[in-house]
Amino acid sequence: MRFKDVPLKTKLILYIVIGVLLVLAASMGVIISTVTSQEEKLAYQQSVEMSANYANKFDADMKANFAIAKTISNTMDSYGASDREEVLGILKNLLIENPNLLGTYVAYEPNAFDGKDAEFVNASGHDSTGRFVPYWNKMNGPIVLNPLLHYEHSDYYQLPEETKGDLLTEPYYYEGVFMMSYVSPIFKNGEFIGIGGSGRFPGIRGRGGQ
Repeated sequence: MRFKDVPLKTKLILYIVIGVLLVLAASMGVIISTVTSQEEKLAYQQSVEMSANYANKFDADMKANFAIAKTISNTMDSYGASDREEVLGILKNLLIENPNLLGTYVAYEPNAFDGKDAEFVNASGHDSTGRFVPYWNKMNGPIVLNPLLHYEHSDYYQLPEETKGDLLTEPYYYEGVFMMSYVSPIFKNGEFIGIGGSGRFPGIRGRGGQ
C-alpha cells in the first residue's frame, strides 16, 4: 500500500506520533544541555571556592610562619645575655609549640653572638668554624640539633644579609629534603649580624620546611 492510499485518520495519527516524538527529542536535548550547563557551572563555582579557600589558608599559614621568624629575630635583636644554651632552649621550644614546622634556627656572623666562636668549634649545633648556627629540626622524624649547612652560599642566609630584609625562599632542596625558608635578619646597633628563621615543607599541610 502506498502512503497516499493510507486512510486520512491513520495519516493524522502518524503525523501526531512523529510530531510528539520530535517534541520529546527536542525537549530531551534542551534538558540534557541545561543539566550539563548547570553541572559545569556548579563545578566551576566549587573550583573557585576551593581555590579561594586554599589561597586564604596559604596566606594565613605564610603569615604565621613569618611571625615565628620575626619573633626569633626580634628576640635576638634585643638579646643581651650571650647565653648559647638559653637560645638553644628558646629555639627548641618554638619548634615543639609549632608542630607544622620542620625547623627553627639562628645563624650568626663570625663571633657576632658572643665573641667566643673559638670555644665552640664542632660543639653541638656548631660547625668547624665555631659560629653560632644551631638548627633544631625534625627532617628525619625526632627533633635533633644540627649546625646549619651551606649558609656561606645559600639564599636563606645570603639574601637577608644582602637586602637587610625578610625573605621567603622559593622551595629548594636542603640535604635531600624539599623545603622553603622564612627568614628575618638580626641586627645589633643597626648592623646585620645574622638571621633567625623557621621553615617547613612547601605543602599547606606539610610538617614544615627549613
